[in-house]
Amino acid sequence: MDMENIEKRLQDAQNLKANLENKLEKLGDNPRAETFQIQLDKVNDLISHLEKEKEELK
Repeated sequence: MDMENIEKRLQDAQNLKANLENKLEKLGDNPRAETFQIQLDKVNDLISHLEKEKEELK
């Protein structure tokens, strides 16, 4: 994957992370919050992976 693709995917993942964090904050103790937390964990993993790839390309 080239640097431009990685940066685009990283930006998309960071936007998704912000949206999920917003939803989690609004849901509070709602049982549905667990689903969003799982998604947020996966997005955080993706962000870490993309940042590592970006570093390797430098």
